[in-house]
Amino acid sequence: SDPEPNKLGWNVSARGAGYTYGEDMVAFFLHNNAMQHMLRAHQLCLEGYQILFHDMLSTVWSAPNYCYRCKNVASILEVDENLERV
Repeated sequence: SDPEPNKLGWNVSARGAGYTYGEDMVAFFLHNNAMQHMLRAHQLCLEGYQILFHDMLSTVWSAPNYCYRCKNVASILEVDENLERV
C-alpha cells in the first residue's frame, strides 16, 4: 500500500495491485498506536525521501539511480537514542 496525498480513506491502487491510503488513515493508525510518526520504505522517491501528511509520514528510498535509469538520489534517516529524527 502507498500513501495518496489527494484522497482520504482506502482506495484501490491505480497500479493494479494493492491499495492507497490517505492522511485520515495515517492519523487513525498513529492515534490508535500512541505514535507520532510513521516511517516507510520501498516506494521510489526522486529526492530520496518524501514527507507527507503534515509530518506524520515519511518515505525513505535508499537505492540511488534505481535500475540504472531513474536518476533518483538515495537517503537515510538517522534517529537518536530517544528515537527522534535528526
